[in-house]
Amino acid sequence: SLAHRQEPFSQADALLASTLEVGVLGSSSQVQVLITKADALGSDSKHLAFVQEKWGWLDARYRRRFASFSRFEVAARPAAGSPLSQAHGLDDVLRLWISCPRRPLGPARDLPPDTGPFNMFGRAWAARRG
Repeated sequence: SLAHRQEPFSQADALLASTLEVGVLGSSSQVQVLITKADALGSDSKHLAFVQEKWGWLDARYRRRFASFSRFEVAARPAAGSPLSQAHGLDDVLRLWISCPRRPLGPARDLPPDTGPFNMFGRAWAARRG
């Protein structure tokens, strides 16, 4: 259905917009959008055209707001009979992720202890182990 196809793009748009709004991502960010299950698109030109149209819309909306904004189509384990190989497209993504320069971390800041439930569990677990 159209709603089913539209949902991942709507979620990507909402995620990108909210991370920009709160400053998690910005003009120095390198963003990669992965279209997973590329084998599910098949050769149906209607599906491929839909993905192209949505990518074009996301690209026009966000490219200028990031240092880089790129798209990858991947299929980790394509369905039997698919012309795509195992790990289709992952080599390009992983190569990029490995080669991305990292910004040096600044000096450590004194942060208040996190007393949330996960960390309380972690401290209790560590105490039990001695």
